[in-house]
Amino acid sequence: MKKLQIGAQLFTVRDFMQTPEAVRETFRKIRETGFDTVQVSGIGPIQPEQLRDYAQENQLHICLTHIPYERLDQDLDRVIAEHKVYGCEIIGLGAMPSEFRGSQEGFEQFILWAKRVTQKVREAGLDFSYHHHRFEFERFANGRLGIDMLIEEVPEMLLTLDTYWVQAGGANPVDYIQKTAGRVHVLHLKDMRIVQDEQQFAEIGEGNIDFSAVFAAAEKCGTRIAVIEQDQCYGRSPFDSLQHSLRYIQHSYLNI
Repeated sequence: MKKLQIGAQLFTVRDFMQTPEAVRETFRKIRETGFDTVQVSGIGPIQPEQLRDYAQENQLHICLTHIPYERLDQDLDRVIAEHKVYGCEIIGLGAMPSEFRGSQEGFEQFILWAKRVTQKVREAGLDFSYHHHRFEFERFANGRLGIDMLIEEVPEMLLTLDTYWVQAGGANPVDYIQKTAGRVHVLHLKDMRIVQDEQQFAEIGEGNIDFSAVFAAAEKCGTRIAVIEQDQCYGRSPFDSLQHSLRYIQHSYLNI
């Protein structure tokens, strides 16, 4: 089996990417840390050509983005054009808006929207991928989990599966990697630890997720890229957290 390519989810270092100059410097640091692939998320205003140039300057491939719902809903043609500038094949949404959450009817409405967006993006030669959180694991009156409704009713939509949020939702990340085989082109690697009876984000290897099983399942099920993400960092800078997780993965799973 081909080993996963490991990238960085730039949402981790979002506070350092709010100006074009800061984006350029962060790209340099990310490359020096050892990454050659990034997901663009949470950054400040920047022209598409400038973002592309800074990525190319640092030999970074943009594998995925997170684009606000409003832009996908109202400005999709321009979003598609920007991704072609980036050389990025997957347009991502980080979460459904709050007005769709918490009810079967809301999920059904979002599913209709997601079908339209997925079709238009695919007609342009790209893919659309949805990133979930914990709320999608609510079970509705029809007996189905929200996440399963999304997976089953929008079959052409990719899933940006997140190991932390699957476990936070009460499920097993391996089960959902297997369930969405061939549709998780980019996987989010995020560990979870328990501190004073509360769930907390953690560097890979410092929590309780079984990443040996996650890696084996992802490689078997066709995942190409896994990006490290840590929403909040404790005791380390975001850059140090990314580096710590990368080194752990290289030593424990990639034999580097």
